[in-house]
Amino acid sequence: MTKGREPDRKSQSGRTRQGKTLGKVEVSNGFGANTHEPYVEVNWPTDSGSIQLDPDEARLIARMIAEAAEAADQDAFLISFMMDDIGLDFDQAAQIIPRFAAWRRERWDKQKTPSA
Repeated sequence: MTKGREPDRKSQSGRTRQGKTLGKVEVSNGFGANTHEPYVEVNWPTDSGSIQLDPDEARLIARMIAEAAEAADQDAFLISFMMDDIGLDFDQAAQIIPRFAAWRRERWDKQKTPSA
């Protein structure tokens, strides 16, 4: 999130954010209905202000953040393509995002499952 910018909590029509969780750390991406900008949201709840991770957990969280950033950019491209090149309004264009997020999740699950 850009410093000084309020988060666009109203992610496009109806929480189509894609998210992953490791323990209490949750990483998700979205596209702002108000700002029309992609974003990555990291929820890292802790009372002490910090958390210790083993190196594998840290790498996994880094991967989760990188994947969410890529997904946010992909969603932004799709919505702007649908609006600018095809002529749909925002609500119509945003309808593709849940389907694309499901496609990404399916591919993620296939990558985690070893081939027989």
